[in-house]
Amino acid sequence: SIQNRQLLTHYFSLENANLRKCVSLLKSTIYYFSDGFRKLQWNLFILQLLILFTRKLQFFK
Repeated sequence: SIQNRQLLTHYFSLENANLRKCVSLLKSTIYYFSDGFRKLQWNLFILQLLILFTRKLQFFK
């Protein structure tokens, strides 16, 4: 009975460690993707500005 309890606690501690690993991995993945998305939006914004600027230049020629 005591041995079983020890095995169970060991198993659950392993499960908790795995769960923590999964959660931290998930968090870092979500952060990475949201950061990439923000950078992508910023790049698109700069690209739009450049396009507007070149159109203005062509208009003045």
